[in-house]
Amino acid sequence: LVLTPVKIKPEQPAQKTEQNQSMSYINSIEYSVSQDTLEIEVLTDHFLNFNTFELSSPDRIILDISGIDDINCGRRFEIGESPVQEIRLGMFKSDTARVVFYVGPGSHSYSVVKTQLGLKVIFVTN
Repeated sequence: LVLTPVKIKPEQPAQKTEQNQSMSYINSIEYSVSQDTLEIEVLTDHFLNFNTFELSSPDRIILDISGIDDINCGRRFEIGESPVQEIRLGMFKSDTARVVFYVGPGSHSYSVVKTQLGLKVIFVTN
């Protein structure tokens, strides 16, 4: 397997102050592509929990992350790697960020794992 890392830099880096050191942010989105997988990392300071579900018309995979105060990176990313075409981020609630993966039609095999840096979403491409 050969992974090709691609880093998407935040539009405005987080500036920590004494007032917000305990706050938690989504700081960046990074992805890598191999022969069999597309791995997307959601890098955070810390978070409490996450939940995933799927929606259709258009087909989307939703990742809600609780314990997030704000998003310190871009909110829309063109990926263009099967099966993910685009990722959008937003604050669903005051303490919950929503990451939306726009995917092509059909069923998609994926898993979400917690890492030391946030969450990793792994899509099987073959």
